[in-house]
Amino acid sequence: MKGLIRLVTLVVLGCGVALAAPARDKFAVVTEGATSCKFEAYAIDPDPRGTNIRAAPRANATVLGWMAPRRYMARTYSIGSLFDVVGSKNGWLLIKNAREDAPFDQSQTYAFAGPGWIWGGFAGFAIGDERLFAAPSANARVKLWLMDEGRNHHWTGMDFDITAIHACHGEFAEVSVRPRYDKRARTQRGWMFNFCTLQLTPCDYPYPSGVDRPTHYKFPG
Repeated sequence: MKGLIRLVTLVVLGCGVALAAPARDKFAVVTEGATSCKFEAYAIDPDPRGTNIRAAPRANATVLGWMAPRRYMARTYSIGSLFDVVGSKNGWLLIKNAREDAPFDQSQTYAFAGPGWIWGGFAGFAIGDERLFAAPSANARVKLWLMDEGRNHHWTGMDFDITAIHACHGEFAEVSVRPRYDKRARTQRGWMFNFCTLQLTPCDYPYPSGVDRPTHYKFPG
């Protein structure tokens, strides 16, 4: 495609990834109708070619750049690029400051200043607060808790995975979430906040003061 240059160098198991960002002077990023938000997330796109960043929130919009593909730290463990989420529309996320998390070779890092759009199914984060709210407010009704004290090892928030970020509002994200160890359980959807993007170490959250976790709680489904 004229005016767009994509250079991808992939080396198996931990070597550098070099991506040349395309020129984007001609392409205005569409932001009309987007909500406003502010938090960090990371890429969960499994595509070994990386994640397209587009000029508008639709699948056929012009590609402005790419995020590096996930890096495999071990046979079954990988980390994705980090980015700031600043808006959302129709299941797409408006992002900026895309960069690799802990690149192996500092001379071969890829960064995309943005802004640009990615599909919300390619974004996630680690869960800190176990509450899933009905609306983007800490005063909203708690739809359910991401925990289960009836399982063999007592599920906590760390035992759930974000499968998509559908929308955002301020520091809240509307997400789909599912238990990691029970594929029969239904995916649940709601709003959450108080999350982090650590991928190499567990997140350490002080639990919100004045909030009592329920006892004998069973996750639905």
